[in-house]
Formats: sequence, C-alpha cells, structure tokens
Amino acid sequence: MRDGSKEVGTAPVAVFDAMDDLRHAMHEPGKGTWFTAVITADASLRYQTTFEYDSEPDFVPQINAGSYLDDMRHFPRTEENTPDWLKRRLEEARHEAP
Repeated sequence: MRDGSKEVGTAPVAVFDAMDDLRHAMHEPGKGTWFTAVITADASLRYQTTFEYDSEPDFVPQINAGSYLDDMRHFPRTEENTPDWLKRRLEEARHEAP
C-alpha cells in the first residue's frame, strides 16, 4: 500500500490453477518442485517472487500428510532432495493409509 502497509488476501481460483501449472513447469526430475511461493508487488506493480523448495509450508490449517504423498507421486524427489520434515510426513501418511 502507499503507506507501506501490506494487504494479504485470498486469490481467485484461477490464480491457484495458474500456480499449479507453474509448479508443474518448474518441476525438476529428482529435485521436485516448490511448496510455497511468495509474490509481492509494489505500487508501481513491480513484483518479486520467492519459491521455497525445502521448508515445510506454514499453512493454516496444516496440510494433511496424505497430500504430501500425492505431491511426491506427481513431483518425485531423490532421497537426498527430500527434507527430513517431508520424510516424516510421508511416513505418517503411509501409516494412515488403509
């Protein structure tokens, strides 16, 4: 905002679809893809993006473990490119599966 404050909001569904397409486009075999993206724009509409490949997303509510298992099927990672928090969540999902 002009006064330096920030406005946070929920994006339309079309934005989420575009972000999903971007996750697919940025996928690197063995490395996977990013989990969170931060896009900031200033008053002149200059923007900056940051993509986080390895940190656990801080979503509220928290993502269920099964969603990470699905994500790993779509965007596989090698053992060395799988962060410890993700290994724990994947193991949790495998134990929850029927």
